[in-house]
Amino acid sequence: DIATCAAIGTAGVAILREIWQQKADKDAPLNLLTHCNAGALAVVDWGTALAVVYKAAAAGIPLHVWVDET
Repeated sequence: DIATCAAIGTAGVAILREIWQQKADKDAPLNLLTHCNAGALAVVDWGTALAVVYKAAAAGIPLHVWVDET
């Protein structure tokens, strides 16, 4: 689980970085929506969607995360 979620985070942050670099307003955060259990409640350690959030935050990409369940 840990290695898989870390890999999801690495792949996801590459996509978010590309989107963020194309934005005209670099100060405005990227808006992300998670659905249901996206973190350690669902899997061990990183989580699935939250792995992307953690890695993007560590990379300095400004985020606003919307959580619609759990």
